[in-house]
Amino acid sequence: QLEGSIGAYATAASEIRQPNIERDTAPAVVREAPVVRKSTSHTRRGGTSYFLHVADWHGGADTRRIKVSRSFYEATAPGRRLVFEERPGRFKAAWARLIGARPSSSAPPAPG
Repeated sequence: QLEGSIGAYATAASEIRQPNIERDTAPAVVREAPVVRKSTSHTRRGGTSYFLHVADWHGGADTRRIKVSRSFYEATAPGRRLVFEERPGRFKAAWARLIGARPSSSAPPAPG
């Protein structure tokens, strides 16, 4: 019973999320946030997901976990600033899209 409830919630959330993004015509606000740490997650089938944890650009104490490609993960060190486009969402559920890493003088630009 619990699995069905979780599945139904996840399905409903994904069905709302897509139109929220696709129908959002508000202008984007560019945000920057530093990478606080990096982590990986491994599946039973041998897959690996790569995450960068960035400071909350709204000043909160929490971090935001961003899933990225392996190459972007490997090219990005803690302290590097990432650039995002943030929008309010059609249904007032804000969302953000990673644009890439801010170029730095000490390292080549990370792939975006």
